[in-house]
Amino acid sequence: VAEVNKSSNIIVTPELRKTGRAVSHIRFKIAENPQLSILDLDDGEGLRNSTVYPKLLALGVTDRLARQWIKEHGESALSTKLEYVLGREDVRNAAAYLTRALEQTEEVSPRNQPAKPLSARGARLGAIRDAAASRSPTQRDADKRLFISRLEGAERADFERHGWMSALNRDAIEAFWEELRPGIFDG
Repeated sequence: VAEVNKSSNIIVTPELRKTGRAVSHIRFKIAENPQLSILDLDDGEGLRNSTVYPKLLALGVTDRLARQWIKEHGESALSTKLEYVLGREDVRNAAAYLTRALEQTEEVSPRNQPAKPLSARGARLGAIRDAAASRSPTQRDADKRLFISRLEGAERADFERHGWMSALNRDAIEAFWEELRPGIFDG
């Protein structure tokens, strides 16, 4: 029951009926788990049939990220931003530009820029930390489980100990976040 409740999109609650001290009947109540809706068991075919989905793939966005964006932002809003990005001639990396356009909630001004430039390594670590922090708790947990499933041995142990700041897994972590959020390290 604990494993099902932890890793699926349902919540199972056992109800026990006793005769004397012994359990004579068990009934399981099943309800939807709203905390793990990111782990929906459908294969995403509905989202893959949208008009904006093939355009996102053509930009180099991964299947998982395309489906996530369609869920989070809606097809019409995503289509509007996508048309804007594709209409710009000065864009070198359209996927990264679209990522920023979807994430942008405030105007960038000198006030909210870093006071001094960071090293390239520090900037990458900061981008990973900020990207992970911007995700919901459910998404963060799913991201960690997906990444750790790719690791074995010492790399896995180091990631379990240090998380996204694991120096042993630096290259793999950067590749994972670049796949999840194209253009995360640009600029």
